[in-house]
Amino acid sequence: MEGWLFDVYPDPENGVMVSWLLTDGGPVRRCDPFTPRIYVGGPRADLARIAREAEAEPGVEYARMTEKLCDLRARTAKKVLEIGFGSYGAVTEVARRIDAMGGYGDLTLYDVDQSLPFRFMIDRGVFPCGLVRTGREWELLDHREALEYPRPHFRTMKVIRPRGSTHSPEEPIGELEVNGEELAGSDRDILKELLRRVGREDPDIIFTEDGDHFLLPFLHNRSLRSGVPFCLDRDRRVKTRSRRGERSYFTYGRIVYKPAPFTLKGRAHIDLSTFLSRAGGLRGMVDLARLSGINVQELSRLSPGTAISAMQVREARSSGYLVMWKKNQPELFKSAMDLLAADRGGFIFEPRVGIFEDVTEVDFTSMYPAIIYRHNLSPETILCDCCPDSDRRVPALGYRICTRREGMLPRIIRPLVERRIHFKRIARGVAGGVVAGEGAVDEGFGMEGSEVEAAREICDILKWLLVTCFGYTGYRNARFGKIECHESITAFGRRILLEAMDIAQDHGLEVLHGIVDSLWLLGDPAQARIAAERIGEMAGIPMEVEGLYRWIVFLPNKDNGVGALTRYYGALNDGKIKVRGVEMRRRDTPFYLHGFQGRVLDELARADGKEDFIARIPRCMELGREAAGDLMDGRVSPFDLIFTRVASRELSEYSTVNDQSACLYLLGRAGVRIAPGQNVRFVLKRAGAKEPFERVVPDIHLREDTPYDGDAYVRHLARSLESLFLPFGWTEERVLREIRREPRVRRLDEWIGAL
Repeated sequence: MEGWLFDVYPDPENGVMVSWLLTDGGPVRRCDPFTPRIYVGGPRADLARIAREAEAEPGVEYARMTEKLCDLRARTAKKVLEIGFGSYGAVTEVARRIDAMGGYGDLTLYDVDQSLPFRFMIDRGVFPCGLVRTGREWELLDHREALEYPRPHFRTMKVIRPRGSTHSPEEPIGELEVNGEELAGSDRDILKELLRRVGREDPDIIFTEDGDHFLLPFLHNRSLRSGVPFCLDRDRRVKTRSRRGERSYFTYGRIVYKPAPFTLKGRAHIDLSTFLSRAGGLRGMVDLARLSGINVQELSRLSPGTAISAMQVREARSSGYLVMWKKNQPELFKSAMDLLAADRGGFIFEPRVGIFEDVTEVDFTSMYPAIIYRHNLSPETILCDCCPDSDRRVPALGYRICTRREGMLPRIIRPLVERRIHFKRIARGVAGGVVAGEGAVDEGFGMEGSEVEAAREICDILKWLLVTCFGYTGYRNARFGKIECHESITAFGRRILLEAMDIAQDHGLEVLHGIVDSLWLLGDPAQARIAAERIGEMAGIPMEVEGLYRWIVFLPNKDNGVGALTRYYGALNDGKIKVRGVEMRRRDTPFYLHGFQGRVLDELARADGKEDFIARIPRCMELGREAAGDLMDGRVSPFDLIFTRVASRELSEYSTVNDQSACLYLLGRAGVRIAPGQNVRFVLKRAGAKEPFERVVPDIHLREDTPYDGDAYVRHLARSLESLFLPFGWTEERVLREIRREPRVRRLDEWIGAL
């Protein structure tokens, strides 16, 4: 039997792994026996004692001594204890007890926390969405890193609630959309029709919006009340669900919320609100699933960092190495001066505030990933034991780099960089010198679209993967992280950017702005292209011209007037506008303000240069007056005025009444609990009011006739104009006077001048 491996999950009751293959004749279920294994390292006497005790544990099939490579730096195998399990549920519990026997430090455990589907696919030598042939054994008919590969055709279904529907768990369903068709009626009618369509169409993938946190748990809850059994699984023989619940955690200065996953057996549920589904779409996630070895359904809920970590684990295990359960690798001791030199990050040039003509933006193609594989930077190659006299050193830091073997990270990163370059060429419309067919239909993914669109999605998801691979070298929880590797990458990056600046100046160009791997050069565009080629040759990393600007505006920080690092907008020569850091690029901006700022930028995009730009500002203010009039007269739908904010804490932990706490209070009264890290959505009813009922209206209570605070929204409108025109003296107060048509009070010196 031949087909694409689509889903893998354990059946604990029968002690087998269940696989689903998508074949030409339809989906096929298969069961295979599988024995997961963990390994324990430590003193020989302790291992012998643990072996005797482990064999007496329920669920343990055997315990025996073997030899394995235990560390990426190791050249020879060590004696370790191998424990095989007949019961899938016993793996983690036995590992915890063994860890406790060693006092949580004397024993080292390996291969403990890898998921069972991930282990199974590595053991069988297959990967998700790969083409396989099965009989008694598994035979792979595909290649994981192939650029062109046979693709499964997915049958898909999209289930959403229409805009304006209530999101209260206590309300009836009311309406549901299935593939664009509206289902209405009682809860029983809607649920029965949904289940009938799922049974008839038998989709491989069900797409939802906010399905994990709200929609599917909500439908399940309504099914319990209406007495309609609710099950979307293709496989109804395995009853177990994911035991992971919702959680909120603090990381890198922000609160993050992860809802409990609502996963399906035999088919996939993909929540379109997750990061990876937005970043790469279905095509991108399929490509990443093949590379990482994680099923598409599970992958859609994870971060790019988890995907790159899975690729590292897969590479380590394929190379014969065990993977440590609890990493215990502290940072090397450094003096204060060493820390000052090493802990610096990427190089940044402070931008000049204002508008500039004839600016060229150039950047390196995957700069940090290219540094990793060009200079062989990996946790085990930095300060390795085998090359004490290595002449390959990290600039400014002096760390030794291994010259005897290629590191694990370069082996993973090099194919990813080459892959992104390949798909980037296709995404730009050129593949092997031939323009790709825009009208082609990508039948392989069960979704309409050209190969160019597919390449664009794959390219986007690879971009995030490559960005993350650098950051994960310094992430405290990264399985193969090492801060000295992270410091080495940024040290090479700083040297390259400084040398790039010198080359640009040699060609008569001025560096207006530079950030990590990009430069904005003022001067002759032809010289900028020549300089980019020379810089690429110097660094050994291709440098490309990303855009030629007729004009570009670098914006200041409102607090101190210094140039903001990531806030600018400009008109490219092809007529497009590139925008970074302003309201229309933020997900918390109301739809109406987003659209208004877009209209202003469309007006500015017609400007030929600096003088024409300045001349168009009055027209932009006229657009502001029209929008302010619509807001004050109540002609804007409240559904277009929804703010989105992140709840940073529980309601009881707020000490003052602000928009978020007021919304949390009102949602709580409606029976809706919002965990820290979740979004709250509301419309301003009376900004600044102390009573929550007067301050905001949560989105679940919105109606088309819901009143809103027009004056407050006009102020936000003024701020959106200020953020674009502050370099030209347009403060929020000045904008408000202009768009409200307030009479202007002349200063004394202006009266004297008039006289």
